[in-house]
Formats: sequence, structure tokens, C-alpha cells
Amino acid sequence: MTRPRDRRVIQALSLGLTNAQIASLLLVSEGTVKAQLAKIMEPLGFSNRVQLAVLAVQAGLLEESRTTMPLDVGRLHHAAPRA
Repeated sequence: MTRPRDRRVIQALSLGLTNAQIASLLLVSEGTVKAQLAKIMEPLGFSNRVQLAVLAVQAGLLEESRTTMPLDVGRLHHAAPRA
């Protein structure tokens, strides 16, 4: 069973949000998001976020996100590209 915060991170990831956008949405640092994703993926044996997003879609977590994610998720500004 996933914790509510883990579930929100996975849902946001599956919606295509960047770590910076997820951090902004959840009011945490980008480093916290990275650490949380690593903590979620490690026991699953996943090496990248795409594997986690695919699992989330297959498990129906995106359907659940329609009721748990704020309506303005699409309005989050895009993070500036890194040099």
C-alpha cells in the first residue's frame, strides 16, 4: 500500500510533470521529490521514472488523480531548462 504523499508524487509524475513542477505542487523541494521517487522506485527494482509512470498508468492511478490532483495542475509554469 502506498502512502498518500507517494501516491500524489506518482500521479504527478504520470501526468508528465517535472520534478520541479511536482515540488511546486506539493510545496516541497525538488531534492525531496527526487529522494521520494528514488525511495519508491528502489524496492520495485526500477531504474527510471518512465517505468514508474507506466506501472502507475497500468494500475489506474491516473484515473484516481482526477479526483485528488488540483484542477490547476496544467497551469504550473514550466521549469526553466538547465544549462
